Amino acid sequence: MSEKNVDSLRSRLQTGTHPLLAHDTNSPLWTPPIIHAYAACKLCILQRRSFYISEDRGEGKTSFLRALREQLPTDFEGSFAILFYAAANRHANSIREYFIEFLRSIDHPTLTGETAKLKARVSDKLEVLASMTLWRMVVLLLDEAQAFLPEDFGFLKDIQNELERKGISLTVVTCGEEPGMRNMLTTMLENGPAGACADRFGLHRVRLRGYDKKSLRAVLRAVDSKIWPPGSGCTWTQYFFPKAFLNGFRFENHVNDLWAAFTEFGQIRIKEIVDENGRRPEEYLLSRRIFEALPYLAVRVADDDFDQGSLKKKFWTEAAAHAVGKLDD
Repeated sequence: MSEKNVDSLRSRLQTGTHPLLAHDTNSPLWTPPIIHAYAACKLCILQRRSFYISEDRGEGKTSFLRALREQLPTDFEGSFAILFYAAANRHANSIREYFIEFLRSIDHPTLTGETAKLKARVSDKLEVLASMTLWRMVVLLLDEAQAFLPEDFGFLKDIQNELERKGISLTVVTCGEEPGMRNMLTTMLENGPAGACADRFGLHRVRLRGYDKKSLRAVLRAVDSKIWPPGSGCTWTQYFFPKAFLNGFRFENHVNDLWAAFTEFGQIRIKEIVDENGRRPEEYLLSRRIFEALPYLAVRVADDDFDQGSLKKKFWTEAAAHAVGKLDD
């Protein structure tokens, strides 16, 4: 696509909806960490096994749950119902308010009544949803679960037991922030009855591994090749830098520059990975840092700043500085 044709696509209003700028509301990129975690989630769901995701802030947990919500219906074609509940957004100071917020999250029209009736209404709604599926099953995606209390998991366990007696499965995907999520599970395991809930919902863990240099390269390659607007033939990189793109500029060619810039600002972490090959330390970068640096480049760098399709080192340094809050705008 020529530079002139790209210019005809661009407008200030449309640019604001570009996936690179509005990544929190658009479909996430299927990068290696998301692909790996999604495969593990599918295996757990096939076994009707509840599991949890607990990672540092900025690791991409909410984006991953969005990927689950979008892709699971396609892969399983109505085999089960999917519900989403953001625990941190609730303001429940009592058992009754907890069930009201739960009913609100599943779009139930009736939010009044005594606690016992509210609880029964939650169970009945899940039963209705599950009964319309092939597997008689509901998958509940529970985000920001570090805001939950141990008794909240107790209520989920009670509802799960009630549904099981009716031949219905409730699989809970609990997603929370470190260290709060892990500390809560550890405390529950050490405290009598709550340990049964921790064993049920917190026994199996799915990891979001973060971005090593290989994964970062895959992200940049995707930005260079993804098409937007749909059907236009224009890639994400080309949309913002049509002249530089024609001169050979690709984000992927600068993976070392971006990695070095983040290293300079102390953003490369050592993370212990446990898999079939045992334990090993690996270098990783937070998802959030990447998707704060790239939009900065997209809106703050112009085609005129490129030299023969190559972007100067200072811009990668500035992008990394912006991503970690060390650049005054």
